Amino acid sequence: MSNHILNAISSRTDYLLKSKQRHHVDISQIKTVCLLLGPYRNLTTLTASILALHPHCQVLNHAGERIFANPKVNFLANYSDKTFEHFCRYATAISAGGKRGDYGGSITLSHAFANHKRIKDRYEQRFGDSRLKENIHCLFWKESMRTSNMIRKKQVDLKSVFQQNEKIRFLMPIRNPLDCAISNMKNVHSKHFQFNNPTTENVLDAIIQEIAWFIELKSAYPDRFFYFMQHHFDEFTLKNLLEFLDLEPDQEWLDDAVAAYQLKQPYEYSTTLVKQFHMSLGKHLQNFPEIQKALLSFVSSYDESYE
Repeated sequence: MSNHILNAISSRTDYLLKSKQRHHVDISQIKTVCLLLGPYRNLTTLTASILALHPHCQVLNHAGERIFANPKVNFLANYSDKTFEHFCRYATAISAGGKRGDYGGSITLSHAFANHKRIKDRYEQRFGDSRLKENIHCLFWKESMRTSNMIRKKQVDLKSVFQQNEKIRFLMPIRNPLDCAISNMKNVHSKHFQFNNPTTENVLDAIIQEIAWFIELKSAYPDRFFYFMQHHFDEFTLKNLLEFLDLEPDQEWLDDAVAAYQLKQPYEYSTTLVKQFHMSLGKHLQNFPEIQKALLSFVSSYDESYE
């Protein structure tokens, strides 16, 4: 029996087991449902963990294999209001449990969340051991690259989806693309770019393509797409993010979010990788010079040293 069939059976079984729990989940106050897009290793867990600190934001970590294999909850593949409602109930229910890794569940079970002492401590101070918020106004799903690939593979008509549903949003953090590429190569996530023998250079090029794809979508649907760059994460950006997600301003959350935004030191880059970066920006983002300029700041010191 193929892995695809096994996954489908597993998803169906999981869906049935959770059915009673789903019907007891209150989704009546959800105003927005936001999905992450773009590569993994792209500040996704940090972003999701910070949003989990908001009292009205419920975060689901991964679980894409279960959700996308189940037509009853995969509202993107074949949209209907009923499927969207089933997704909201199911995603909310499983976000209160689950386990670490691709299986997914509560963001509090993720490795990065557990190891980020400031976020973990602040979450416990505000919500104790509860993994389910009492009043959920935003349902946030962290399953970025699988979602991006699924939208393209199924040729999802986002215009039609948006016309039928005003709640749906998409978000992409933009980490330094060179660090993101190197990090993907150091982990198993480079497989999601679907190269037979990935190199750091072609993964970097694919990441720039992901950014360009998102920026193009934002240009077409500005109210449905939001991005922020690694070096532009501040209270102003956070307030705009709250407005985008239709979440209430919360000064305690703003303070926690700024304090929790801790980044690792950047990697060292080879001349070859920096040259690839320039080539990819020129190739994929030629229509967005402001984005190019912002991204080039990540290699400004390297450009000076190579002159």
